Amino acid sequence: MGDEDGGSAFDGRGRSPLEDGRAQDGKIFHPRIPVQASEQNIHRVPECSGRDVEVHTGWCEQVVYGRHRKITQDARPDNENYRAPPAFSAAGFRGAVRKFGGEFPFLRRFCVIERLFMRIPKALITAAGKGQRQLPLQTIVDREGRPQTVLAQLVDEALSAGIERVGIVVSPGDAGLYARAAGARADRVDFIEQPEPRGYGHAVHCGREFVGGDAFLLMVSDHLYLSRNPGRSCARQLIEVAESERCTVSAVQSTHESHLPAFGAVGGRLFDGRPGLYEVQRVMEKPTPTQAEQHLLVPGLRVGHYLCFFGLHVLCPSIFPALESGAGLSAALDSMVGRERLLAFEVEGRRYDLEERYGFLAAQLAMALDGNHRDEILSRIVGLLADR
Repeated sequence: MGDEDGGSAFDGRGRSPLEDGRAQDGKIFHPRIPVQASEQNIHRVPECSGRDVEVHTGWCEQVVYGRHRKITQDARPDNENYRAPPAFSAAGFRGAVRKFGGEFPFLRRFCVIERLFMRIPKALITAAGKGQRQLPLQTIVDREGRPQTVLAQLVDEALSAGIERVGIVVSPGDAGLYARAAGARADRVDFIEQPEPRGYGHAVHCGREFVGGDAFLLMVSDHLYLSRNPGRSCARQLIEVAESERCTVSAVQSTHESHLPAFGAVGGRLFDGRPGLYEVQRVMEKPTPTQAEQHLLVPGLRVGHYLCFFGLHVLCPSIFPALESGAGLSAALDSMVGRERLLAFEVEGRRYDLEERYGFLAAQLAMALDGNHRDEILSRIVGLLADR
C-alpha cells in the first residue's frame, strides 16, 4: 500500500509498473490502479516537452490526458505484457507520477480514462451529541439472546460489512467509557474527540484525518439497523452499491410525512431505471410537509411518503471542504448536487431511532422477533396482552 509521503510498492517485489521495463520499446503499460482522491487534486507533471499532462484523481474516474487522445492495444488485459498490480493508495500513485512522469513518455503522450474501484476501509460513528452520548452505552439483547451494548452492535455492523477500522467521534473525556462499551472490539476502534459541540457536520469533519484519502462509511450512534436480507447487513448492502457506482451513496427509507421533522430527506428520480436506487437532485434537513411536497417528491412513492435518511452514508472525502464552513451534513450534500453524482439507496431493512419515545423498546422487540427466540418472545407478548 502507498504510504503518506507518496512512496509506494506497487507489486510484491517493491517495484512500480513504471520501473520494471514494461514501458520500453513503444509498449504502453496501463496499470489498472484503484485511486481515490479529492476532485480538487490536480497535479501537473513536469518536463512534458510542450505536452502538458494533468492527472486528475476523482472519485468516479481517473483521467490522464495530453494532446494525443489514444488508448493503445497494449493496455488491454489480454496483452501478454499486461499485469495488474495490487491495490495501492492515491498518495502512492501521485508520488509515482511526480517521480517518474518526466522519464516515461506514456504518462504524457496518451489519454487513459478508466473507471476505478472505490475502497471503503474505515467507518466513522458520531457519538458526541448531547442526546447521543449515553445511548451507545446502553445494553440491548441481540438476535442470539446475548446482551451487548448498542456501540458493540454498531461496530459489529461495520466490521461485518468489511470495514477494517472504526473511528468514533466522542466528547472530551468519554473515550474510556466507549472503549469499555466496545469490549473485545476495542482493538479495531479509534477515538476522535470533538472539542466542543458544534453540530453534526462539525462532528463528521473531525474525522477527516482519521479517514484520510479514502471513502468511508458514516453511521450515527443513536440508530440500530435491522436487515431483511439474510447474510447481508444494511451497511454491507450500502457499501456494495457505493463500490459498484463509485460515488457518494446515502441509505434512505420511505417515511411518512409525519416523521419528516426528525430526518434529513432527499428528492430525486430513479437512477438508470433501477428500483430502489435514485439520483439525488435535492437534499433538505428536517423539511416541513409543505417543503417536502414542493421540493422532494419522488416518482413511485406512496402519497405522503418521502425518502428520508437511514443513518448510513458512504461519503467521499470531497464532503469535507463542504463541511468546513460549518454547514450540516444535509446542506453539504445539497451543495454538491450538480458538481458530482450523489445517489440514494433504499436498503432492505429498517432503522430504529433510539432517541424517539419508545424507540429503544421498538428496536429491542424488532431484534428479538428477528432472532433465534422468536416463538418465546411472541408467547410472552401474547401473555402480556392477555393480562391487559
